[in-house]
Amino acid sequence: MESFPDRTHVWLWIREYEAYLSAREDGEGIDISENPGALHGAWAVHRLVRDGTDYVLFHSAAYGRYLARIEDEDDESYYLVQCTYDSPEQDNVLFQTRGAEDGSDDIIISNRSFGDLCHDHEGTPMHWVVEAIPPRQLPPELPVPPDPIPVSSPSPPLRTPRVGPGLELKANLLNDWILLSVTVAISYWIFDAVLRTIWAKITTSFAQKFS
Repeated sequence: MESFPDRTHVWLWIREYEAYLSAREDGEGIDISENPGALHGAWAVHRLVRDGTDYVLFHSAAYGRYLARIEDEDDESYYLVQCTYDSPEQDNVLFQTRGAEDGSDDIIISNRSFGDLCHDHEGTPMHWVVEAIPPRQLPPELPVPPDPIPVSSPSPPLRTPRVGPGLELKANLLNDWILLSVTVAISYWIFDAVLRTIWAKITTSFAQKFS
């Protein structure tokens, strides 16, 4: 059980298959994969004590369900699945581990309800190698920002001199005078043009009459 510290993440490599235990994308089945870095092959370790006995639960880091062993009633075989952990009395998600008897560092995993996880129908236990997943490194610290550049005080807003009532009156009178002069000049030019046109027509008429 020392290979499974609580709340750590591990990959579980099966020696007989030379592959990793992985969770299927359907959130129910279990498969094996040769890719050691796949997320669906990562399992979070949860430790639990039941009736004075230490157990370990494997929680899929990819799909959030627990590794469980269930029985196939048709051929009386057992296989691994993903399932929810709904009841404190649920046993099919509880596993124990022990060292392999061949003197290697491999471990044997057994289920509380159905015994050792085996790779054949003769009951030969599978040998597992536990690979700890290192915690994700934190991002590097950002450099300390430099001191802000001091900003000079803004220039005072441009102010236009205030015009007194007397100046405003004179300005208004000047504008009125200019407007009146222009109006008179235009009116005189129009009146002169009209008179010249009329006089030209009268002169032409008399010339034709007495010619």
